[in-house]
Amino acid sequence: MTQELESLLSEAEQAIAQGDFTTAIAHYQHVTAQFPAEPEILWRLGLAHLLQNQEATAQEIWFEAIAQIPAGDLPVHLERLHTLLLATGVQQLQQRRFAQAEAAFRQCLELEVSSIALANLGSAIAQQGRYEEAVECWQQALDVDPQQPELCWRWGQMHQSLGEWASAIACYQKGLADAPTHAEMWHHLGQCQVQLGQLDEAIATLEIALNLAPEESTVWSDLGWAQAAQLHWAKAVQSWAKIPHLQPQFVQDYLAWVEQLRQDHRAKPFLIANQTFLEHLKMGEESHTREAFAALLQARGAEHWARALHPTILPASSTSKSAETTPEKSVSPPSGYVETTQDWLEQQGLTATHFRSLYPATILPLHPPLTPGTDVHPSFRFGNEVPLPASFVATIPGGRYVIEESRQVAAIAPDNTLLGDVSPFSPILSPGHPGAHVSRHPLLRQAALPAAKSIDGTVAILSGLSNSVYFHWMLDVLPRLELLRQAEIDLAAVDYFLVDRDRPFQRQTLEHLGIPLEKTLAPADFPHLEARSLLLPSFPASISWMPEWSLDFLRRTFLPPSLQDNAVPPHRRLYITRSKAGVRRLINEAQLIAALQPWGFEVVDLERFSVVEQAQLFAEAAIVLTVHGSGLTNLAFCQPGTTVIELFAPYYVYPCYWLVANWRKLRYSYLLGQTPEGEFLHQLLYPDSRQEDLWLDPAAVVEHLEFLNP
Repeated sequence: MTQELESLLSEAEQAIAQGDFTTAIAHYQHVTAQFPAEPEILWRLGLAHLLQNQEATAQEIWFEAIAQIPAGDLPVHLERLHTLLLATGVQQLQQRRFAQAEAAFRQCLELEVSSIALANLGSAIAQQGRYEEAVECWQQALDVDPQQPELCWRWGQMHQSLGEWASAIACYQKGLADAPTHAEMWHHLGQCQVQLGQLDEAIATLEIALNLAPEESTVWSDLGWAQAAQLHWAKAVQSWAKIPHLQPQFVQDYLAWVEQLRQDHRAKPFLIANQTFLEHLKMGEESHTREAFAALLQARGAEHWARALHPTILPASSTSKSAETTPEKSVSPPSGYVETTQDWLEQQGLTATHFRSLYPATILPLHPPLTPGTDVHPSFRFGNEVPLPASFVATIPGGRYVIEESRQVAAIAPDNTLLGDVSPFSPILSPGHPGAHVSRHPLLRQAALPAAKSIDGTVAILSGLSNSVYFHWMLDVLPRLELLRQAEIDLAAVDYFLVDRDRPFQRQTLEHLGIPLEKTLAPADFPHLEARSLLLPSFPASISWMPEWSLDFLRRTFLPPSLQDNAVPPHRRLYITRSKAGVRRLINEAQLIAALQPWGFEVVDLERFSVVEQAQLFAEAAIVLTVHGSGLTNLAFCQPGTTVIELFAPYYVYPCYWLVANWRKLRYSYLLGQTPEGEFLHQLLYPDSRQEDLWLDPAAVVEHLEFLNP
């Protein structure tokens, strides 16, 4: 073989590793033309087609190769194909190309059933969110080879992340039978036992974990939690007292952070209670620590347990009495539902005149976040693509609209039918998720609705869920206005727009788009509105799941032409601070900022910028680093290739900005905050995970930057 052909083979292998399967196919075809009967080349050519999602072509090529191999030599060549498929599957799994890894492992199993291929196939499937299929693969792998503790560990973690404690326990126990020194598995087993109230078993399990990893503060913390739950207070304090000694930097950062919040009069009572608890833990005085912990329990609403630990704790009392009010008139909730607004209009014979189809259904292509390891967080496991519904504008004569800011909205036809595709509710789920089906809408089970306020005119509905959140405003609300324009609605002829206007960014954007504020109706004033004519644009796609056209609309609206076409090279490195926010703040932000200085980051407080200024800022960004929050909505304005690092609190990982990054072809990655104080103490402090503040080692961020090599 010539040096040129060997070079082509090497380049083809590199292309496979990089996911450029088209280039690999071209190189292999060139070599195959010179060596048409060489099975090794044909194996690789077929493999490249397989990874390109061309299974039939791959098999045709392989069968052609098999036909040319002497029968006596066939087993050896098929073994080479099996080895190639297995190695390539592992490679694609490590590169987070899960669909390609799945295809390789499935073909591998066609040749030979092995526990390794089955276990890896399960992992590739699990990373795409198809957990039931993954479990089947893992069970088959254990049937072939029962002694696979790492597989049991992986399986148990999946169950634990889904809150399936008993199933996780079974997996961990099976794994520990073959790997009794796996300290982390012992720890997770103990956590699951605590969740099920198996406190004696949990304490014994966590003590084993500590014998194996005595310097792990989170295990000491979780052990203390189990001991406190049994009212073994002296033992609990003794266990928790290890935290300040094993994690002095975290404790120091946390205490200083809360103290600064207190000086700024921004420290909430539960933060002060936690500060006091940690201070007494440092001093190691049992009675004061016990009292401080009881006060912390009371601050988070666990008064029964607080009084059990410290009988002098009194029940919280309310100083105000509810005023007597006259009950409002009420009306019945919807009597039924239709899945789509178009269905209802067709039933009424109104489709031709009252329904305008605009953007068709589309597919959101998804690429896993960039991570050093194989696994991605469960919040990012949706496979390679998600179908998004079409968008439209409908007119509902005599229609009604109900809105509760963060809980539910509902469009109701005059015959009291709920219109499902324009009536989202919390929790916000992915498109097509069975839990988001209109039959589950809370309004259908509500006893009554407040009487509607009538408007004798045309009201255009722009509001949806969580309108006060910048992300939802920009990507769920404003694009509904664009749909009205696309439907050629004369906005000047619209009498009113149901839309918020209290926040500066709401007023700025409405004025920018030519909506007079005097023609707006505040949802708070019209929680149940009835209009002579309800002008009802759909959501762009689904709540929190945006189509590409909505991002294009924002870019056209808020970016100057010179930045819309990516003519200015991105050059700024932005760290977006949330120090003035009320939730999801970085506890040790000063340390992180210092660590970022050598990388050329500038610290940006987005509250100082208008919407247009924020758009221009992100259009110039080469790197964006920040804690999860609405500021990342501006990723819509970034140029393709911009690097994004989103910092998440450990128990609240929400993928909405990853979706934006996929449309904009950004290099998206994430990091999770750490919980040196242990899982259960952390969740006591933040029972609502959406409000978690976070702490993480700045060295972990620097290491992640080095991995991304921006």
